[in-house]
Amino acid sequence: MLCDCVVHLGGVAGGVLQQPLRIVAVASGKFTPQGQPEPPLLLVTNCLDLDAAWIALGYKFRWTVELFFRRSKCILGCQHLLFTCQNGVAIQVYLALIASVLIVLWTGRKPSRRTFEMLCLVTSQ
Repeated sequence: MLCDCVVHLGGVAGGVLQQPLRIVAVASGKFTPQGQPEPPLLLVTNCLDLDAAWIALGYKFRWTVELFFRRSKCILGCQHLLFTCQNGVAIQVYLALIASVLIVLWTGRKPSRRTFEMLCLVTSQ
């Protein structure tokens, strides 16, 4: 963690946004081919209550979250969220996880779109 500060876009007095934003600068830990350290990553968020380490950790695992939702949309057929409340979304995510685990237990391999279509066809009869 290099820097953690709260800013107003466009200045304090006449900012473009009234909401304050938080900038977290994180060292990437990578080096260029010339041996120089890469510039830090600047993460901008409106979450003022989270610790800076949690924000950096969320950025680190962003592709894991993207892959989870890609799998639930493409393979399990969850194209849209069915609920708008937090409990409804949680139930839909849990059902997708349970369905994915059941497919793995039944077939013995990672679920694919065709596996899911086959299981839907078998269970609909």
